Amino acid sequence: MDQFDLFGNKIEGERKAPKKEVQKTEKKAAAKTTTAKKVSLQDAVPDTVREDKVDEKELTKVYYTISEVAKMFDVNASLLRFWEKEFKELGKIKKNKKGDRYYNKHNIRSLNIIYYLLKEQKMTIAGARNMIKNKRKSTVAQFDMVENLQKIRGFLVNLKTALKEE
Repeated sequence: MDQFDLFGNKIEGERKAPKKEVQKTEKKAAAKTTTAKKVSLQDAVPDTVREDKVDEKELTKVYYTISEVAKMFDVNASLLRFWEKEFKELGKIKKNKKGDRYYNKHNIRSLNIIYYLLKEQKMTIAGARNMIKNKRKSTVAQFDMVENLQKIRGFLVNLKTALKEE
């Protein structure tokens, strides 16, 4: 039976590596682990702070156009339209007679959670949809916790730089 990959390309029969090659790679991997560089805490944590894409508390208008929301999240408007189609949990997006989309604060909050799951947690669309549908409360709580921790980290990094300057 022929097998195909995700892109529809035909996969040839499985190739088995000889045992000698496997042993060589295991020895190389063992040698690499012994010469690994020691990483300090300062190397692991950069001083730059990732700014949140959207802070719901700073939203002043009642409705935002799709281009404004796309700029907030630094994504294309087509991706927002796709998410609207894929995630019914986004809620009803208001449209005018012309068909322009207008997002309210609730929609932007939902988009923020979807962005977190898809872009930052690297989930698939089906996985994110499942998380939102079945574990909405825990997903929102996790998102809020990460958001608060990032704000605290930003404050501490700013405090650290201010103390270094003195």
